[in-house]
Formats: sequence, structure tokens, C-alpha cells
Amino acid sequence: MNKTDLMTFKMTKKYEAAAKELILEGFLERFGFIDHSLNPDLNNITETYNKEGSLFLIGLIEEQLVCTGALTKESGDTCRLQRMSVKLAFRNRAC
Repeated sequence: MNKTDLMTFKMTKKYEAAAKELILEGFLERFGFIDHSLNPDLNNITETYNKEGSLFLIGLIEEQLVCTGALTKESGDTCRLQRMSVKLAFRNRAC
């Protein structure tokens, strides 16, 4: 893999299911279980993060979704970085 392979895009409906799956895989790996009641935003990522002050990005390598990340405005100059996930096979690599 060379450093130009990773392409980042704003989330679209096309990748919504893959993004949800990647995030949930990360939760399962980290915590050993998934509490779906804590993650209602994952049921409609595109709609949730299309709101004013929010942005959900995905990273693709050869059309395969390999990472996600969202920014949401909390207040004033404060934003929250969330929903960061990287597919296990792509962690600790230069992109």
C-alpha cells in the first residue's frame, strides 16, 4: 500500500451499513459486548451527522471502507471527536 491509497469522503447512504458494522466491531473488540441502546445514532448515521455543526467522514482504500470518524459541535469553539474506528487489518499503517 502506498501513501496515496486512502481516500476520505463525507458519509453517504451507500456506506452507512458498512460504517455501522465497523464501529460495532470495534465496540465488541474493546468492551466484549455491544449495548445497542447507547448507540441510536448508528441506526441512521447519514441523517444524524448531516445536521448543522456535524460531519461524519469515511476512509476508503480500493472502495473498501477502512475507517470512520465524526465531528460534532458541542458549543462555541468546542467540538467532539467521536465514532473513530479503524478496521483491524489497517491499524498502525502509514496512509
